[in-house]
Amino acid sequence: MRKRALAREYVLKILYQLEMNESPLDEIFSQFWTWNSANDEVRKFTERVVRGPALTSPKSTKKLLSTPKTWTLCGI
Repeated sequence: MRKRALAREYVLKILYQLEMNESPLDEIFSQFWTWNSANDEVRKFTERVVRGPALTSPKSTKKLLSTPKTWTLCGI
């Protein structure tokens, strides 16, 4: 399998685990890489892609939007 295709498959698997678990992202990565082998390039790409959606999860978004009381959504 090509590197990017493999990384995309891993991204989906990790995002699923993240949604099903309350574990921290770094812990999920650690467990995932214990069971799935990949070279550094695939790991770095996978983790970079996963960290984007993970940082904008519903919990993060709710907290972000509840913090600035005087801002509008357009201002954010």
